[in-house]
Amino acid sequence: MKSSILLAAGIAAIAVVAGCSRGGPATMPAGQWEMKSKLTQLEVPPAVEQMMAPLRAQLNREQSNRTCITQDQASNPLRDLRTMMSRNQPGATCTTDDDTWANGVIRVRVTCRGTTGAPSQGSMSLEGSFTEDTLQATMTVNADAPGAAGQSIRMTTTLSGRRLGECTASPGAVRNNL
Repeated sequence: MKSSILLAAGIAAIAVVAGCSRGGPATMPAGQWEMKSKLTQLEVPPAVEQMMAPLRAQLNREQSNRTCITQDQASNPLRDLRTMMSRNQPGATCTTDDDTWANGVIRVRVTCRGTTGAPSQGSMSLEGSFTEDTLQATMTVNADAPGAAGQSIRMTTTLSGRRLGECTASPGAVRNNL
């Protein structure tokens, strides 16, 4: 679960700084990025509290990673974001409801719906701001609670990032500093 938060933070970083127009780069500069994330809110129904204990242990603990972002990853962040959103939900269909990256404004909303097996739904919103070499954002995830019909899980994570320069590792490589 801890690695999925870092993965989400890395993918969100790609989404945040990619596709900027007027006041920012057309695509995210490829290179080495340092990302920091902190889970700041976790609401879960009692039925899944024990299952979420490892995630709760991460509450308010900053995690960081460095990743080499390729130009391909930066030029199509929604592809990676949709993949991340549907990875743990085989057969899910994800749609982007809002994808604003302009004038330093970040506003992304992705919704995924299960199409096979038990119906389920999840959503992710990303709100924040960016410059050419930095970003600040808040990511909120809402998902149906497994095994708790009609109840949901809500997580809020703060993200910050900065471009460090050219890649020092293989493209796409992630180094976690936990």
